[in-house]
Formats: sequence, structure tokens, C-alpha cells
Amino acid sequence: MFGDNSQGQLGLSPLETESFHIPKQIFFFTEKVVTWLSAGHKHSGALTVEGYLYTWGGNKFGQLSQGDQVNLPVPKLVENQLGRGLCNLSMSFE
Repeated sequence: MFGDNSQGQLGLSPLETESFHIPKQIFFFTEKVVTWLSAGHKHSGALTVEGYLYTWGGNKFGQLSQGDQVNLPVPKLVENQLGRGLCNLSMSFE
């Protein structure tokens, strides 16, 4: 991913807030198969082949669906979606 990373929306590392103009690998997903990825202005989300949803980035309004309003600089599993069999997802990003 590349672009603004001021809210950790690139998912690179907890210490990385620098923006990039060339693509950077999200090492969190090195051993996962991502079937869907959405990169928004302040937050991002990915769905794996197993149906696991991960979100990261700005979370001022709880948009990461993690049950809080804490920004996440690295992908985190959305546990409240486990067992729901996600296969097609549409997220709205500002």
C-alpha cells in the first residue's frame, strides 16, 4: 500500500507514520491470502480467503468495528465478525 499514513492506514508497523509514494508490503499478510482489500482516506480493511476480516488505521468514530475508538497502526482481526461466514463485503470509506 502507499499514500498517507498519518493514522496508520497503511498497516506497516506501530512505529511507522511516514507517508510513502511507492507501494510498501504489509508484512502482517505475508502468510495470509487476501481476497479483498479496501484502502480509505484514514482507515483500511482486508478480507482473507478464510473469511477473516482485518481492519486498521484511524478509528475516531469506531469505523474499524473493533468496539472502541482507538487507532490501529497494524491490521487487527475483527472478532465480532467471527463465525458469520463473510465472503462479500462492502465498506464505506471517507
